[in-house]
Amino acid sequence: MGRPKKQESIKILEGTNRPDRLNTGLTEYTRIIETPDPPSTLDEFGVGIWCLLCEELIQAKMLMLPDVFALEVFVLAVQEYREACKKIQGRPKVIVGPSHKPMMNPWIKIRNKAADQIRQGSKDFGFTPLTRLKLTTPIGDDAPDPFAAFLDLK
Repeated sequence: MGRPKKQESIKILEGTNRPDRLNTGLTEYTRIIETPDPPSTLDEFGVGIWCLLCEELIQAKMLMLPDVFALEVFVLAVQEYREACKKIQGRPKVIVGPSHKPMMNPWIKIRNKAADQIRQGSKDFGFTPLTRLKLTTPIGDDAPDPFAAFLDLK
């Protein structure tokens, strides 16, 4: 595992920011500019999360067409986590299983699996402070063209 990435502003302050180190080789996908219809697999809570996250990602110019499927999986995990938490409330953590032996409540396993999926999805979409530092957003149409700026120097 390598060193964690530094913020661009820190690189500028340290004098180590160079144009040849910028990540400009991003694959271009179709950018989504308005919130897509929520998938039919989502309940009312999931639809609210879907709309909220889509708006945030669209505003940050980070929602691309292939991301919609990964976002659906993420929102489904949030739904599942919430449902499992409701099922666990007021119930024992250890229950009597079919063979009359104590076993862990199965909703705990479901909750933990959903939490892992949420944690991974949060990293993928940059929903945590640390991963936001590591993400690079694609250069938009309104950004200056670095090659044009290079040609103007000559």
